[in-house]
Amino acid sequence: MFASYLNSVRGLSRDVRLYLVTAFVVGFTVFGGMYTVLNNLYVLRLGYDTAFIGLMSAGNLLIMGVVGLPAGAAGRRWGSRRAMITGLLLTMAGYILFGLSELIPPPFQGPWLLAVFTFTGGVLTLYIVNSAPLVMVIADETRDFVFSFQTALFALAAFFGGLAGGVMPGLFASLLGVTIDAPAPYRYAVLSGVVLFIPAILALIAIGPVDDRPPPPTGEGRVPLPIGLIALLAFISLLQVAGEGPARVFFNVYLDTELGMLPAQIGLLMGLGMLLSAPAALVTQAIMARWGVRRTYVRATLGVSLSLLPLALIPMWQTAGLSYMAILSFAAISRAPIVIFQMESVSPEWRSYMSGAASMATGLSWGLMAVGGGYAVDAVGYRGLFLAGALITACGALLFWSIFVRNQPARAIAR
Repeated sequence: MFASYLNSVRGLSRDVRLYLVTAFVVGFTVFGGMYTVLNNLYVLRLGYDTAFIGLMSAGNLLIMGVVGLPAGAAGRRWGSRRAMITGLLLTMAGYILFGLSELIPPPFQGPWLLAVFTFTGGVLTLYIVNSAPLVMVIADETRDFVFSFQTALFALAAFFGGLAGGVMPGLFASLLGVTIDAPAPYRYAVLSGVVLFIPAILALIAIGPVDDRPPPPTGEGRVPLPIGLIALLAFISLLQVAGEGPARVFFNVYLDTELGMLPAQIGLLMGLGMLLSAPAALVTQAIMARWGVRRTYVRATLGVSLSLLPLALIPMWQTAGLSYMAILSFAAISRAPIVIFQMESVSPEWRSYMSGAASMATGLSWGLMAVGGGYAVDAVGYRGLFLAGALITACGALLFWSIFVRNQPARAIAR
């Protein structure tokens, strides 16, 4: 199997390989990597509590929902690649401002954190929304493999990024002569990661001229905007990520405040979770070939839901780590089939809007769970938060199954 994947990678076009370089950097930094470990821990060291972290994360995620459709429209107007480059440039600026938060006077620091984190989430959406439409153009017949391989690449990159995010505060603490509980080591760790965006941006620039702007739909060949279908698939995405969202947002805080783990241990555990999800992503293409895109999505999403139960019910770091690994593995399997299903369910001229709507729903779901989760933790603890996420995620899987799998022709389900 490994040799087969290696041959498949070698057969990818130059443009796809350059895109995957960018994907690796984004995974190392923001998609489960070093900033996933550092962000909340930095804010905790600045003296804020879990309720504020939930509010801050909510602003970051809710803005992704708000600008999802405009980001899709920007990709349609500028082209997906240009929109992604713009998004990464502005994300760099956002993390520089976030890293400097420790230097902001206390009366303004809280609003500054909320504003900067919200800004960063909004501009990153330009990259997120337009990546799938770009892959549909540059990958062509290899798109199933590229989507699956990209998920595995994100996992591997996030593993190394998580390790870096856990180790860097200790290194900077030693260099600065301060303790690991001081905010300065985290500030320098955040700022040092900004330079990693440079090769990602250069790789996107190096992609050859791509005509990824669909022509304006006119005349008899115009395909109407499928508003109902796009809204339905977006709503299913909203339900699906309601369990994965709080697990990702609050897992490091849970380990830090409830289980008393050190930053390096947290980074290692989160990194292992991402690493072990990589094999799951690599076998996704084979699973889709056996079960079909639709059944793969339903079963993987139900797997996320069930994996949240031990995390909610057993307060041990070993159980938490295994549950987190299972959540990320099933989520990795679900990623490619839902993106493929969404992109293939609409005509090329509306793919950017479909991607934007899905991003909008995901951001709203993560944001609502983050802001509600922060207060839920204070009111009923992490158990109630994780159980609620498990229930909502299961509802999303069952809704998709009832509409797109049950009573559908076998030929349709096979794809």
